[in-house]
Amino acid sequence: MTERQELWLLLGILYLAECFRWVRRGSWVFRRLYGSRWSAQPASEFIGNDRGDLHWAWPFPLFGDLIVARGLPWCVGPEGVATWHPVTRHPNGRTLQAAGFRRWEEVREVQLEGEKIFVANELWWVADSQVEAQRLASALKRWAELPAKQREAALRIELRDSFDVAAVRARIATTTPELGLTRQIASGLWCVLFFLLPLAIWRQGWFPALPLGLIAVYGLGGWIAWRTVRLHQTWYPRATAERLRVRLLCWCSPLTAIRAADLVGRNRVESFDPLAVALALLPGPRTAAVAGSWVRDSWFPRLPENPFPHGTPAANTVTWFTSLYQEIGTEALKTAGIDAEALRRPPAATEACHTQYCARCQAQYLAIASSCQACNGRPLYPLVPVK
Repeated sequence: MTERQELWLLLGILYLAECFRWVRRGSWVFRRLYGSRWSAQPASEFIGNDRGDLHWAWPFPLFGDLIVARGLPWCVGPEGVATWHPVTRHPNGRTLQAAGFRRWEEVREVQLEGEKIFVANELWWVADSQVEAQRLASALKRWAELPAKQREAALRIELRDSFDVAAVRARIATTTPELGLTRQIASGLWCVLFFLLPLAIWRQGWFPALPLGLIAVYGLGGWIAWRTVRLHQTWYPRATAERLRVRLLCWCSPLTAIRAADLVGRNRVESFDPLAVALALLPGPRTAAVAGSWVRDSWFPRLPENPFPHGTPAANTVTWFTSLYQEIGTEALKTAGIDAEALRRPPAATEACHTQYCARCQAQYLAIASSCQACNGRPLYPLVPVK
C-alpha cells in the first residue's frame, strides 16, 4: 500500500468514527434512509455500557437522518423532583445514576457546566448534550420559582406537551427542508474529499492538486459552518458554548463538517417523549410494537418501581408522576387509535408447558418459576392456556 493510499485509508477510518454518536440511556434514536420510513432504536446494535450506547448514522450525508428523543428524564411532582423515571426505555435497564431527590424549596441555585447540571453546588444530572442541559436547567428554575398552587398545573402542562404528536410532526416538517441545503453542501464536500481530490492527486501529483483541493475543502467547510451556526442559533439560542464548539469543529475539521446536519439536527425533538416521536414518525406495524413495549414498561417496569421509602416525599413524587405519565401516554395512544388496555392482556402460551409469563418482557415460564430474573424479579402472571 502506497503512502497516498494509507493517508486516505486513515481519513476514511476517521470519517467513519464521525458517523457514530454517543447517546445516554433513556434516549431513543430515530433513523431513516432517504426516501424510506423511520425506525426506532432504543438500544445500539454495536456497543454500549451502563450509561449509554454508540449509535451509527448513514455515512453519506444525503442517505438519511438521525434524531434523538428523550423527553423528561426525571419524576417531578408537587413536592419535589427525583432523578428517577418510571419507564426503563432501554432493554438492559436504566442509566447508571443514583436516585436523588430535592424538595422545590431546595432547588434554588441551578448551575450548568457543559452537560452537567448542579443544584446547590452538588452534581444533579449529566445530560446528553448542552442543549438538553439548558432545557432541563431552565425547567428546574422555572418550576422552583412557581407558587405551590400553580406548580402542579404547570407540571401537567409540561408533561402533556412532551406527548404532543402534532408538534413532533410540525417540528420534523420544518427541520427537514432547513437541513436540506446543508446536507447537499456536505455531500459535495464528501465527494471532493474522498473522490475528486484523490483522483486529482493521482492524475496531477500533489501539486497543484493539493492546494486547489484544500481551498475547495475548507471553502465548503466554511460554508457549512456558517449555515450550521445560523441554524443552531435559531433553534438553540441559549446553547452558546455548544455553538462555539460546533463552529470551531466545522471550520477546522472537514470530516466533522460533513456530519454537521446530524450535529445540529439531532436534538430537534429531544424534548418530546420517545413514544410521541414514535407515534408521529413510525409506520403502523412499527408503531404498534413500540406502543406495546411502552405500555408493558409503564405498567410493569423493571424493578424497583420506586427506589424511595414508602410515604416519603420522594416516593410520593414518583407515584404522582408515574400515574400522570401513564394517563397522558394512554391518551396519546387512544388518539392514535391504539387500545392500551388490549396491549396489557396476557398472551397465549406458545407451549402447553408454559403457564406463566412476565408482563414486562413477555418471557414465558414453567409452573415452577416464581419471578422473571431478567426484569429484576418481577412477579409472574397466568398465561392464556393453549387450546
